[in-house]
Amino acid sequence: MIKAIYFDFFNTLYPYDSERFLQSLSEIYDIFFKKYYKDIKKEDFLDAYYYALEKQMSEVEKTLLEPDLKKRFLDLISFLNIEYKEEKFIELWNIYEDVIVKNTQAPNFLKDFLNSLNMKYKLGIISNVRTTGQVIRPLQRDGLLKYFSIVVTSSDEGIVKPNKDIFQRGVRRLKLRESEVVFVGDQWDADIIGSYNAGLKPIYLLQWLKPVEQKKPGYRKWLNDFSISEEERDIDVPEADHLLNVPDVIREYYGDSE
Repeated sequence: MIKAIYFDFFNTLYPYDSERFLQSLSEIYDIFFKKYYKDIKKEDFLDAYYYALEKQMSEVEKTLLEPDLKKRFLDLISFLNIEYKEEKFIELWNIYEDVIVKNTQAPNFLKDFLNSLNMKYKLGIISNVRTTGQVIRPLQRDGLLKYFSIVVTSSDEGIVKPNKDIFQRGVRRLKLRESEVVFVGDQWDADIIGSYNAGLKPIYLLQWLKPVEQKKPGYRKWLNDFSISEEERDIDVPEADHLLNVPDVIREYYGDSE
C-alpha cells in the first residue's frame, strides 16, 4: 500500500523553466551588476554565469555531490575580472535567492490539491537546489509548508538526485519502506531513474514540460544530464500529464492507500 508521496519541487510542484531562470538571472544583473559594475554588459554576465554553471555541473555528474554555490559565484567573478569583496559577495548571494523565490509562483490549484492529498498520504519534497530557502520560502509565503512532513534538499544533504541515498534518507525520515512511497518528478534521469533505483514508485510528470522535452524514444538521451544505462533509459513507469491526475495514477498502477 502507498502511504506517502514525495515530490520534486521545481517544474513539478512549482513551474520554473529555463526561460524563467533566464529572467531571474537578468533581474540579478539589473539589481546587482548595474549597481556596482556598470561596465559589465548583461550578455557578458550571462555568458560568465553559464560558463561557471556548466563547469560545476560537469563535476556534479561525476560525483553526485552537491555543488557549492559559493564556488560558482567565485568562478563567475573571476571570469568577469571582478575583485572579491566579502560584503558584495554576501549581497549577491542574498539577491540570488530573493529573486528566484520571487519568481517561483505556485499554480492556482496547488493548495486544494495538497490539502486533498494530505488527508490520505504523508507528503514530502526531495529537491536538488543550491539553497534550501529556494524551496522553504515559497512554501511559507504561499501557506503550503504545513502540508509537508519532510523537506529534503541537496543543499542540506550534500548529495544530489539521482544518488539513491537522498531518496532513501527521505524514506527513513518518514519511517516507511521504499515500496510504500511514490516519487513524482519531471526529470527522467534525476527523478525517475533515481527514485526507481532507490526502490520508490516513480511517476513521470509531463505537465510543465514542452512536447520536445517529454520522454519519447527519440528524445530520452537528449534529456539526460546524468549518465544512465540503456536499460535505465527504457524502464516502464507510469506518466501523469497533470498533477491533479497523480492520485488516479497511483490507484491504477500502485494500489490505493490504506
